[in-house]
Amino acid sequence: MMRMVFVLMVFSSYLDEAGARDVPRPMARGLLRRAEGVTSTMSTTVTTERSVEVLNSLLRGEISAQEAHEKALALSADMTANEIAEIRRISAEHTRSAEALRTEVFRLGGQPAGSAGAWGAFARAFQSSANLLGVSTAFSSLCEGEEHGLKEYEEALEAASGPTRTLLQEVLIPNQRTHIAALGVIGSRRRAD
Repeated sequence: MMRMVFVLMVFSSYLDEAGARDVPRPMARGLLRRAEGVTSTMSTTVTTERSVEVLNSLLRGEISAQEAHEKALALSADMTANEIAEIRRISAEHTRSAEALRTEVFRLGGQPAGSAGAWGAFARAFQSSANLLGVSTAFSSLCEGEEHGLKEYEEALEAASGPTRTLLQEVLIPNQRTHIAALGVIGSRRRAD
């Protein structure tokens, strides 16, 4: 790659000295094609690295969400059977979403995040605090987390392409919307009681 950059610099100075009209056409076309290839490869590498970075951020969010839902189940004695089933269903969907994100990171040649990281620690502490205030507050906290996740997915969708875009559009964003709606229904029922 360094050799190609050097060749491009030499070629560029040659153009400056000789003028573009004096450069043999086959030589110019070949060097420009190689330069375009280097630029394309570098651009693709940067784009892929950025995609892996974004996907790992989303993966940490999914791991964190799954952990938060599991933490909320600590209040199961104060929940109805339907509420417990819904929290378990959402938690399982977060586990599947995390696995889909891991697969996508691998597909792009990256290394998937292994934990929720600092965000997970914060989310666990936040959910634990919400649990102390009761089931209604715990559900509100979960709903806020789902809304935050939806926002993250929608932002990621703007730059995504190919299979990553399809995953976001057809699986992850619809799941988030379903989770928000389900937790909203539970919250409404609890407020009505």
